Amino acid sequence: MSLVADLHVHSTASDGELTPSSIVAKAASKGITALALTDHDTVDGLPEAHVAGSIHGVTIVPGIELSTQYKNSEVHILGYFIQPDRDEFRLTIEQLRQARHQRAREILRQLNRLGMHLSWDQVLNHLKGGIVGRPHIARALVSAGYVQSVQEAFECYLEQDRPAYVPRYRLSPQEAIQLIHDSNGAAVLAHPGILAKPSYLPELLELNWQGIEVFHPDHTDEITNILQKIAQERNLIPTGGSDFHCDDCHCRNLGARVVNETVVLSLKRRCRF
Repeated sequence: MSLVADLHVHSTASDGELTPSSIVAKAASKGITALALTDHDTVDGLPEAHVAGSIHGVTIVPGIELSTQYKNSEVHILGYFIQPDRDEFRLTIEQLRQARHQRAREILRQLNRLGMHLSWDQVLNHLKGGIVGRPHIARALVSAGYVQSVQEAFECYLEQDRPAYVPRYRLSPQEAIQLIHDSNGAAVLAHPGILAKPSYLPELLELNWQGIEVFHPDHTDEITNILQKIAQERNLIPTGGSDFHCDDCHCRNLGARVVNETVVLSLKRRCRF
């Protein structure tokens, strides 16, 4: 049977709302036969996903989504078929986890100065994995009655240039790509159609990518066609996935974007570093 693969999925290990095993079961019920768990800056959900995959007959592609900083803009990078037990990889991921926690505590201090008093425990109540992020703080703000929605929390307080925004340590794209390569993985530029600074795309394309995420729910048909052409011209694997986080994210439902077996096998073949 040919694989139907969703190669961009987030779980409770980072900022998703379903556990890895729940996502795998859901994928199987939708006829998805391969799934890449690509949590933000963590691989903590992979063991659970692999166990669930063996139960439900879903092939699990070990992955990650790394948040990087290029000039003054955030760029996300997907790593596929990584070997997360490599010492350097684990050390770097732990550093990123600590940086996220330090940032979250500083955000709470900023919110406190603005009259919104959230405790660390209130944030942890919304944490199901080991990575604290702005979405968890946003949910805590909703629970405390300071805002009506997660979207409002970001738009009013947590986004860049908002009063409680705090920058954090990030890898550069070059460092993230090298980290993925050192773990024997393939590096893919995530959702380039929604880069905060689209003018940076030509520069980013000069880096050592194996693929580019062509198919994404936030890409228009026009952008998808442009990215397909770029992938063909640069010999990049055209990947895709739903960027699933929760059932309420209607445009990013699990399986909203899938790719075929050829893409999965091509990624695996490029993992020779």
